[in-house]
Amino acid sequence: FLASRDEGRRAALIDKLLDSEGYVLNYFHYWADVLRVQSKGQRTGPAYVHFLKDALRSNKPYDIFVREMIAGEGKSWSEGAIGYYTRDRGMPLDNMASTLRVFLGTRIECAQCHNHPFDKWTQKQFYEMAAFTSGVEIRGFGSGVTGGISDLLREQGMAIRTTFKQPQWPQNPTTEAERIAYSAEVAKVGRARREAEEYLLEAERSYNQAVSRGNPYYLKVTFDETRKVTLPPDYQYDDAEPKSVVKPAAIMGHACTPLPGETRVQAYARWLASPDNDRFNKVVVNRLWKKAFGLALIEPLDDLTDTTVAVNPELLSHLEKLMVSLNYDMKAFLRVLFNTSTYQREASHEEVMPGAACHFTGPVLRRMTAEQLWDSFV
Repeated sequence: FLASRDEGRRAALIDKLLDSEGYVLNYFHYWADVLRVQSKGQRTGPAYVHFLKDALRSNKPYDIFVREMIAGEGKSWSEGAIGYYTRDRGMPLDNMASTLRVFLGTRIECAQCHNHPFDKWTQKQFYEMAAFTSGVEIRGFGSGVTGGISDLLREQGMAIRTTFKQPQWPQNPTTEAERIAYSAEVAKVGRARREAEEYLLEAERSYNQAVSRGNPYYLKVTFDETRKVTLPPDYQYDDAEPKSVVKPAAIMGHACTPLPGETRVQAYARWLASPDNDRFNKVVVNRLWKKAFGLALIEPLDDLTDTTVAVNPELLSHLEKLMVSLNYDMKAFLRVLFNTSTYQREASHEEVMPGAACHFTGPVLRRMTAEQLWDSFV
């Protein structure tokens, strides 16, 4: 890179790194933390991990990625997106609160038990939002699927081997550089194949353990449109009666009305991940900016209120419009950030205290993550 005289060498390097498997692993660790992914002790864990990595590897648009999780249905061994719900099995209200925090930057969990003491949200509004996903059902199933799982694992194993083919030895290699380049390519393909196979190996281990116990047991997510949500029996406010049925209603932005043939949860997913949803755009822009620069334009980025003001409102507005114009292409958005002169400046050593404004004279110097340290060691 330093020896190159090409004026576009930096942009070319950024493109190369964004297209690498390193991008997939780095951003997987980030999103796995945000989504609280568990790969162990959860029947959908391996499939959920695979879903997330595959979304990053294929550069799935962020809005589609979110909708697939929020409206996901299917079985644990074939539909990894349902891991978003099975992660919080038995805790639907907690899952809903987490959804608003992660994707809309809004902390509403206090309103589960009473009107929010520090924001405008009421307890009734909490249950109105919960009504959108009240029909989500997570059930176990066991019989009649053993053969299907075996076939699926075998088919996906073959697909991985087809995708990551062994490189061909160059014809008549004349230099040591060609031999080194070939060896490096072989190692790269091997790493990529092993990474893709991790999900299969974990799924196969879980499957074999269940079979050895004589009780193959998996999970599936379905949606029951008839299921309703009711207020708690100790509801204390005069806008509704205790135990009364609550109809779904969006607590911010535009109305959330199901289209013909659309379930409540599908309408909810469409409303949540919409270009018209201001907070949805703000949060994803802030997350990716913080990943690049070390601090978000709004801190903390998951506690937005009507009075929240970004450290640079004009920049935030511009970035929101940019994200929508790129159709939520996360790589394209990051490519813009990494090519800015701001990102290319010397890292700032100043420790920005909570509540203080950061004017981004450059990226903020930060420690390597535990995952980055580990990957460097191995």
